[in-house]
Amino acid sequence: MRCDSVTRRKVSRVGRGGLSILVCLAGLLALPAFAGGPRPCSMSHVITGLWCETCKYAPGPGDLDRKDLCKKCGQAPASRSICVGRGYVCSGCKYQTHKNTRCPECKGSTWTRIETKAKVVYKCPKCSAAGDTAFTCTKCAREARPVCTTSGTFPHNAGRQGDK
Repeated sequence: MRCDSVTRRKVSRVGRGGLSILVCLAGLLALPAFAGGPRPCSMSHVITGLWCETCKYAPGPGDLDRKDLCKKCGQAPASRSICVGRGYVCSGCKYQTHKNTRCPECKGSTWTRIETKAKVVYKCPKCSAAGDTAFTCTKCAREARPVCTTSGTFPHNAGRQGDK
């Protein structure tokens, strides 16, 4: 049986015997929720849309002027791949989730639907060389993979529940 360093400290305080095994098991059951840090984005909803490189966001129809220029900076946004992350935030306690069910913290059922957009870039899996289009890395001779720029943050975190 293996326990992490936090659980071992708890076990050593309680002592050896049946209770220490229970504490160790309780620690192992709680670990998978936090193991490995934030999950990467699954990129399940990728669209082709406009992206303003100067302002670092995807302008909507109301954010463009008559000449299709960004109203904030005056530059023309480029057409590129955009990852769309969708989720729900509890109106009562701000609990974040990907499913519209009853809130586990405050037992409320009023949700606010959110949608964020992030730029898709291409990165080499070995040396992390990055680019805006698909490429083959010259150092590693590997094909670059598409990656969401806000990967690991809600709602771009592959359906992980309870990230605040």
